[in-house]
Amino acid sequence: MHIFQFSCGLARAKKDGYVRKRRGEGEKKEYVEWLFLNKNFEVAMNIKANWVGDFKEGLARIYYNDYIAFIDKTGDEVIKIENKNIDWIDDFQEELARAQFLDGTMGYYDKNGKLIYQTDNV
Repeated sequence: MHIFQFSCGLARAKKDGYVRKRRGEGEKKEYVEWLFLNKNFEVAMNIKANWVGDFKEGLARIYYNDYIAFIDKTGDEVIKIENKNIDWIDDFQEELARAQFLDGTMGYYDKNGKLIYQTDNV
């Protein structure tokens, strides 16, 4: 099991180790089991997804094949963003999450899941 650092009182963990790969356009990955452990190392949440991030500003990023969700500490999806054109998205900082799109442009999402800015493809 690979256990990551604690953030907001929870540590994410992956039972089968951890290898990070970039997503190709249209690529679908199998969902794997991710856990969030409390400070007693008990399972607080169990999530099946492509990838799970740490909690920042009370939210954690969850990558699925067709969308990216941000969940709260109860496991509820509070933000849902289609990811068919997104290569990656950062955690929220100062109420905004930076994203890079498959075409190389970048943008920012607000906490309503709305794209509020996108660069031109130069």
